[in-house]
Amino acid sequence: MLRTFLRAYATAPKIPSTGMSINPYAIFVKEHFAQNSSQGGSNVEIVKKLSADWKKLSAEQKNEYQKKSKEYREEKISEFLQLDAKTQQLKIEEAKEKKVEKAKRRERKEKREEWKANGHPQLPPNAYAIYIKEFVEAKKSSGTSVVELVKTGAQNWNKMTDGQKEKYQKHAKTLNEEYHSKLAQWKETQKEKK
Repeated sequence: MLRTFLRAYATAPKIPSTGMSINPYAIFVKEHFAQNSSQGGSNVEIVKKLSADWKKLSAEQKNEYQKKSKEYREEKISEFLQLDAKTQQLKIEEAKEKKVEKAKRRERKEKREEWKANGHPQLPPNAYAIYIKEFVEAKKSSGTSVVELVKTGAQNWNKMTDGQKEKYQKHAKTLNEEYHSKLAQWKETQKEKK
């Protein structure tokens, strides 16, 4: 019996590790996000509200989303199995790449959190970032969205001469020197702790 299972498992097509399922909570948020976004508020506030609404659902209501989640997975697997072997292999490779990238992002996030917990000095902004921050702060009261302000600021930065950029480059250089001195001190304290 075990041999039959192993033979069937070995000959069964591999399914991509990502993109084939969506959890019940995500389906709930996806279904209700548009309704709540029309009421205003930031995306974070909307998701917080939806999270609270999700917690208030009964087990029976959550089971409906569980069924939708299973149906979604079955539909995606069915679509995948209808593809030719070459396309299936491409999908599997894409899923592997996404999985690796997700692991890298998680690792970077953990490293940032560890740095924050250990008091690692924050990396300084470059000249462009300093300019954009100053530009957005100066124009924020105009009522234009931050995204539009950043686009306009980027266009302005590209049109600026080296002489106009020099002020921001000097400020960035000063911040960078301060960062490196703080970093050296931080490394010394880390050595002492160990």
